[in-house]
Amino acid sequence: MFFVWLVILFSHLSFRRAIGPARAAQLPLRLPLHPIPTILGIIALLAIAATTFFVDGLRYSVPLFFPFLLLISLAYWKLQKNRGPISARKANP
Repeated sequence: MFFVWLVILFSHLSFRRAIGPARAAQLPLRLPLHPIPTILGIIALLAIAATTFFVDGLRYSVPLFFPFLLLISLAYWKLQKNRGPISARKANP
């Protein structure tokens, strides 16, 4: 779950940087003091992940996540490779 939220927060930073301040000012939802809340969220999630090493029963959750992430990523890439390019897929299977 931490990984998902980290990706979301990093994507938010990247999005805001890509659209620039003029277009960001036109967005319907505003984040006051951007990018401070996003960076604080990233720091908090990293701190929570780091402190799991000190909780009995969770000590191995973070180190075991990386092999798990690699495994599911390889499975996803394999499935996508077998399905072929998106342009070649039928609209209604």
